[in-house]
Amino acid sequence: MRPEDRSRFDRGIDILQRAGDYYHVPLLEATKAGLIDLVFTADRTARLPLDRMRRSLRPVLFLLGDDDERSSGPDGWRCAQQLTRWARGAIVHGSGGKAEHYKLAISGALTVGRFLVVDTASRHVDAWIALLPRVQALAIVPRQGSHPTDERETVH
Repeated sequence: MRPEDRSRFDRGIDILQRAGDYYHVPLLEATKAGLIDLVFTADRTARLPLDRMRRSLRPVLFLLGDDDERSSGPDGWRCAQQLTRWARGAIVHGSGGKAEHYKLAISGALTVGRFLVVDTASRHVDAWIALLPRVQALAIVPRQGSHPTDERETVH
């Protein structure tokens, strides 16, 4: 990685930490270290960048951001079907973020090569899991209540 790229990652990590988004930092650190290639989208109309993902010489971790105020579940995502067919492992994350959850995702990517993380509202976890019948998938949901309002989670 070029020094200017490392500097961009350092700035990105700093921005996340200052914004209180410490839990995604391990993803940027793993990408900066050359362990994984990270692909992220929060654009519901985006096409899956399959050519870029196929060319990768590293495991690919795809992070889909469906946990905003418009959380729609897979029905609202143009790339949902294709992405869930691409994945060999997944975490459907419908709870408050913790760095350990994303470290687990990195381990998954290093193990299976093509790993999907769906950050979503807890009410959409089952719908995302239903799209992953042939994939080992871990669901992280609140023990009580619902995300995004409850920070306590449980892992299934």
